[in-house]
Amino acid sequence: MPWTERTLMDDRLCFIAARLRDEEPMRAVCARFGISRKTGYKWLDRYEADGAAGLTDHNRARHTQTLSIDAGTAAEILALREKRATWGPRKLLGRLALDQPGRTWPAASTVGDLLRREGKSRPRTRVSREPGAVCPQIEPSAPNESWSADFKGWFRTGDGVRCEPLTVTDGHSRYILTCQAVPKITAAEVQPILTRLFQTHGMPRALRTEMAAPSPTGWAWVACPFCRSGS
Repeated sequence: MPWTERTLMDDRLCFIAARLRDEEPMRAVCARFGISRKTGYKWLDRYEADGAAGLTDHNRARHTQTLSIDAGTAAEILALREKRATWGPRKLLGRLALDQPGRTWPAASTVGDLLRREGKSRPRTRVSREPGAVCPQIEPSAPNESWSADFKGWFRTGDGVRCEPLTVTDGHSRYILTCQAVPKITAAEVQPILTRLFQTHGMPRALRTEMAAPSPTGWAWVACPFCRSGS
């Protein structure tokens, strides 16, 4: 005996038949067919309105194009863009609204679509915030291949003294090699701490530190005079 194949339409018809028999409450029928009560009532309403034809899937495409721009409005926007080649949709709409305050203008997103269709704009190049997107990171497979040094943010102790905690962590074992407060963030204060760590644990292949000056990523792989290599 061949397997019986059921389609989605068959399931909907079975659901309607079970509901019309009124032997179970709506909640139980919906649970048996694995649908929500909202969906069950939707198919029931469609069946009552259009019969079995109402159980077919409807086309979800928009019937109206409310976001389209008429030719005259598009021409005005493009003409202003020719004069102001660096202006984006919001600036263009702002200028047009000042010149013609009583007129209704399209949304900035719609103007952006128009500019892209006409080849007047290109997507922005986003600056990655991931540390490894600019400088390659070393994926440590053993201790001492990569260390990370970082200041975790200053705070004041109970006697009002400013505390700058420096932490150095091994990238493979996640072992905290040191957590030490320094009076201020300078090379003169940090170098003796790193020297002691190198003497105690050996020199890492690379040292990942936070840059002193602002940068797009905030991090960099830096060459260290104590390390065997760095980039």
